[in-house]
Amino acid sequence: MFFSGREVAMSKRTKYLHYVCAEGMQNGAGSIPVDEVIYFRSYDACTLVVTAKGEHRMSTPISELLALLDPEKFWQVHRFTVVNRARIETVKPGDQEHLVMKFRDRDECMTVGAPYCRQFQVK
Repeated sequence: MFFSGREVAMSKRTKYLHYVCAEGMQNGAGSIPVDEVIYFRSYDACTLVVTAKGEHRMSTPISELLALLDPEKFWQVHRFTVVNRARIETVKPGDQEHLVMKFRDRDECMTVGAPYCRQFQVK
């Protein structure tokens, strides 16, 4: 079967997750576009989905999410945390081997774990 360049690009683009189902929405559970997610963070037996509009819970572990998210858009920055690159406002040096990120749509900073800092280096 022959695919044109456009068909291959579309096929490649659709293999990643576009929505996540989460609890904590106004009317119970609902779908959240992954482009609206600022970050995912695992804790206890669930994963926190953080958006500009609030925090939601889902049962999918970070390890499974990583396999479903586009690695060009989502980076792991800690053992339990994956961030949406498009939602990062600044990345600055922190203490010793760490970096500190500030998000566009959320008034909080997050430390990047030492093993994950190299992905932020300019090539």
